[in-house]
Amino acid sequence: MADKPANKVCESCGAEFGCGANLDGCWCTELTLTESMAADIKAKFTDCLCPKCLASVVENEQRVV
Repeated sequence: MADKPANKVCESCGAEFGCGANLDGCWCTELTLTESMAADIKAKFTDCLCPKCLASVVENEQRVV
């Protein structure tokens, strides 16, 4: 298990960010995605999104509902 976030580049906006998917308590677990949101992200991207872009996906979905 890694002990610090992995450096990644967001596929959506190109921003660099720390991905803690292999750590306990990653920032992304604080966001709630529906199954349809997760499927849409997986269809469009092959890797993680930065906090801003992932939060935007959640916010946009909440506006539609």
